[in-house]
Amino acid sequence: MVCSRDARSLVRAAEGGSIVCPRRSRSTRARRRCAACIAAYGTTDGRRAYHYGQGVRPAIARGGASGRGGSRQVSDDRLVHIVDYQDRWPQEFDEIGTMVRNALGDLAIRIDHIGSTAVPDLAAKDIIDVQVSVATFDGFGPVAAGLEGLGYVRREDVRHDHLPPGATHAASEYEKRYFREPEDTRRTHIHVRADGRVNQRYAILFRDYLREHRAAALAYEETKRFMARWHNEQDKGALFYEIKAPVADIVTSAAEEWAARVEWQPGETDA
Repeated sequence: MVCSRDARSLVRAAEGGSIVCPRRSRSTRARRRCAACIAAYGTTDGRRAYHYGQGVRPAIARGGASGRGGSRQVSDDRLVHIVDYQDRWPQEFDEIGTMVRNALGDLAIRIDHIGSTAVPDLAAKDIIDVQVSVATFDGFGPVAAGLEGLGYVRREDVRHDHLPPGATHAASEYEKRYFREPEDTRRTHIHVRADGRVNQRYAILFRDYLREHRAAALAYEETKRFMARWHNEQDKGALFYEIKAPVADIVTSAAEEWAARVEWQPGETDA
């Protein structure tokens, strides 16, 4: 688990108006974590899905300036756009959540609006993230059929969430299923996780902590804006996602302390 001292530093950055700029590290420890992921999931692509929630690294446009001293631009479809909070996001989730609930019924234990668009007044990518909590992944067919019946497209290459540094839980605690929006509809990510597992609890706790701690939310927002600018200007592949995950781990470390102090529990399902 990331030291809570780092979490407090992130909060102080928001209060002081400074930009948090995490360095991309290829330290021995980092390489060891990646090697552990490859051992657990068999392939480099599996590691990427595990770390970043992405099946493959974003494509990079190879045109434009290149060579020594040159820079390459990330292809347009892979640009990361952070926009100011939109009042329409809760309503858009309500519409999506209602459709998913009608399609899945009791197969979904919970349907929650998660991610940055679920935090009032927080800038975010204009993507509605939905978490569907199910009892188990055994017999997953009816859940997949329900979502695919709405037009959602399953990404078979994404089957695990990011592994936090120092995590001691079994790999199955981070297992997931992932669906994308139907073609030509608003961008939506549906994350299906097993109820009670670490990654399912994390998504709700992370959201609730940022809702209750404005300084931490602002620090997280500022960091994402900086990362997006850097990602979009450089030939850096999955840079945004590589840095975002450990930054979120710092926030989560503070969130866990808060959860223990206030005896936090997830509230009612959102849909």
